[in-house]
Amino acid sequence: MPILIQGLQQFRAMDTSSVEKIPSLNKLPPTIVPDEAKSEIDQLKAELTQLKLAYQNLNSRLEQLEKHKIKAKK
Repeated sequence: MPILIQGLQQFRAMDTSSVEKIPSLNKLPPTIVPDEAKSEIDQLKAELTQLKLAYQNLNSRLEQLEKHKIKAKK
């Protein structure tokens, strides 16, 4: 937090010409993601998909067991 405050104070103290020299977000070059990071991201996406599927399967099995338990009590 102190770093943010210091940065804002420095920004306020800047003159107009210095502020105009700051590149806008639209003018910044696109971020380049290395191939290693891309493959790791793809791997994490695949793992997330598998976990979601496993969760759905477990949830449906739990619902079936609860329904069966309710029928058995009657």
